[in-house]
Amino acid sequence: MFGPPDFFESNPGGARGFLFGVDGPTAEFPSEVWTYRYIPGLKTRVSRIDFIFVNYYHSGKYQLVSNPSLANALRNTSIERSRDVGYEDPNTLVPGSTGKDLPVNPLEQLQMLAELTKSRGEVFEEMERSARLRKLKGIVEARESLYDMPFVMTETYLYGKDNLTTVPLSIEVAGKDVAFVKDGDRYNGTVNFHIEVKDGSTTIYQSSERLVMNLREPTYRKRLTDYYQYRHRMALKPGEYSLHIVVWDETDNKVGHVDKKISVPQIPGESFGLSDIILARSIRVIEESQTAAVESKNIQALEKLAQSGFKVPEKVEIKLTKEDPFTFGNLEINPNSAAEYLENQELVFFYQIYAPTFSPEEKMAKLRIIHQIEKNGVVLETIDKPQEVHIGESQKASFLNSGARYDLKNFVPGTYTVVARVTDLVSSQTIEKRANFKIK
Repeated sequence: MFGPPDFFESNPGGARGFLFGVDGPTAEFPSEVWTYRYIPGLKTRVSRIDFIFVNYYHSGKYQLVSNPSLANALRNTSIERSRDVGYEDPNTLVPGSTGKDLPVNPLEQLQMLAELTKSRGEVFEEMERSARLRKLKGIVEARESLYDMPFVMTETYLYGKDNLTTVPLSIEVAGKDVAFVKDGDRYNGTVNFHIEVKDGSTTIYQSSERLVMNLREPTYRKRLTDYYQYRHRMALKPGEYSLHIVVWDETDNKVGHVDKKISVPQIPGESFGLSDIILARSIRVIEESQTAAVESKNIQALEKLAQSGFKVPEKVEIKLTKEDPFTFGNLEINPNSAAEYLENQELVFFYQIYAPTFSPEEKMAKLRIIHQIEKNGVVLETIDKPQEVHIGESQKASFLNSGARYDLKNFVPGTYTVVARVTDLVSSQTIEKRANFKIK
């Protein structure tokens, strides 16, 4: 499953001292140790994984063991000093592992075992992703091989925890620019997206994802007016970085790339502030989390615990939280990366308000919110009317979602600016954010 190990040790005769050391007072079954420094697809990163295989009673059949102590040939005898060898060793952890940095909690061990024994498909997918990343890097480094793969992208900056800034990023490729190959009654296309952030010459973040499309005829025909979008979210320390994005169409080998400098701002969550404006095609309200009851027998780690004699509940409740990069609280944003709208569409936008000042007397924060559309610095329209929002201390949160929508049917094609202006009525501070968009 994982290919040849990095290191291989064999004890075909069952010589004493192979697993338990030269001072181990017990005989050992024949065994082998396969050591991997890295396992593709393993979410829990550890320095090494040792798989131990034991040939019980010289039967010729090697079995993967969950603990090196199972190689103790005298574990079932009455010789106390020998039968206990390996059972109390603090380093005998998950599948034959001897690394001291591995978990000792039985549930964590079983979770690691479940990861290591997961489907070949997941492992191969991780291997393919690594191979695609290497190929993408090779294509980009050989600049003369770049072909034109047009795309648009936008990044925005919002408050994040632990002194980090949240950076949701969206990349869009027009459907008409993606190559497809017909296979029976389907049309297949594949686009790869690669994101890399550098601090000077040092890569501090990278991600690579693959979008595979398998379209029926009606959907394929609609591609000329459709788009394909990749959404991602990063958390970066405030500072100056280089953002590198590559889009690669596997079918016709077209590649597009963008290199740009980005300045990640510090967005303090403890003082009044606004995030960037995210232009959107739509916003929908969702449930922030859902709770589902799952039978313990359907959770591999719990089932193994039950088989080992541990008492586990028949059912457990699992809380499912929406993890889309453009989901904020109970709002899911469909970003408009191109910042373009048609004449008959709605302008939709979103932003967050942070840490309004609470009046100690009224135990309340008060905000005045104004949204306007400008062109060349001239206000053309005020969206709705100015709102005054009151927030009680019981409603205090780390952020307040805000935004609006506006029908653009009365606007002629051109470039415009949407303005969000928020005044903290307690501290008398006013902050505004702007975002440019086009009407076609």
